[in-house]
Formats: sequence, C-alpha cells, structure tokens
Amino acid sequence: MDLTKYRAKLIGNEEERAVSPVIGVILMVAITVILAAVIAAFVLDMGDSIGNSAPNTAVQTSVNSDWDAGSNDAEAFYIQHSSGDSVEAGDLKVVLRDDDGGEITTIEEGDTVSGSANAAFSVSDGTLDGGSTMTVSFNGEVDGTASGGYVDYSGGHGGEVTIQLIHVPSDTTITDSSHELPSA
Repeated sequence: MDLTKYRAKLIGNEEERAVSPVIGVILMVAITVILAAVIAAFVLDMGDSIGNSAPNTAVQTSVNSDWDAGSNDAEAFYIQHSSGDSVEAGDLKVVLRDDDGGEITTIEEGDTVSGSANAAFSVSDGTLDGGSTMTVSFNGEVDGTASGGYVDYSGGHGGEVTIQLIHVPSDTTITDSSHELPSA
C-alpha cells in the first residue's frame, strides 16, 4: 500500500507547514499574557483586602421595653454578641434609622449628638465578644423635635426604628434590624 499520495493531505506541503509554528507561537504567547493578567488581577485584588476584612460576627439587637423616648439617662437599645469574631468598640458605630429609612443619628464610641443629647454606646471591657452586650444609651431627650438640640426622632412613641451596627475599618454592616419602640 502506497501512502505517499495521502502524505500531502495529512502533513501538508513545505509552504503550509511554515504557518503552523508561527500560529502556535502566537497562540502560546497570547495564552501566557492572558494567564499572567488574570493571576496578577487576582493577587492584587486579594492584597488590597488584607487587614480590612469584616468580622464574622453574629449579634442580636433588642429595645429596652422600659425605655421612654422623653426621659433622661435611658438605656435604649442592646446589641448582644452571640458568636464569632471579637470586635473592638472603637471600630464600631451604631446608626439609628426611622421607619422611612431616614437617619435619626449615628453614634460612635464617646460621640456627642447635637446639642445636649449625649448618645453613647458602651461595652464592659471595650470589646464586643462572645456573650457581651453593647448598651446604647441617650443622656437627654429623644422627643422627635429638631429644635432644642435633641436627637431628631420623628417616629415618636411606638414608632419603628432600625438599628445598624457598622464595622468602620471595613465599612461593612454587621447587623441591620428593625424594632418597634415601646408605646408611651
């Protein structure tokens, strides 16, 4: 059996075979460049997030059932750490929102809210960790009026409030929960 007549079809002639190595080299270079770009993008993106990752924390929020928005020195809300990573109190802020999503106030450790209404949160050892409870307190009236320097809460007694706990370094919301405030 003479296969020489099929040789040209299978292997190609001298002019056609010169194209294959050139295309092969171009494809290999292109694949290498694309692969290097994908690896570089992945590695650089991973490097930016080191140290700023959000804590993996499970917390529950609750409202003090005895809290009166018009009273002084009242513990208003509680945020209890159930499980997960410990978080320094200085890395947290609490944002309170009304039932329309409007911001009532933002509280960071030791902050003073406008005028005479001091709002603060505290954790016994400065760290929100397993079993600890953060207490959000108001030292002044929270009566729904924008005047008089009090925290502006238009919901009044019995309204709904959303409590957001935010990890500041990673700008990540740890919890976002809504509660009905006690009626007067």
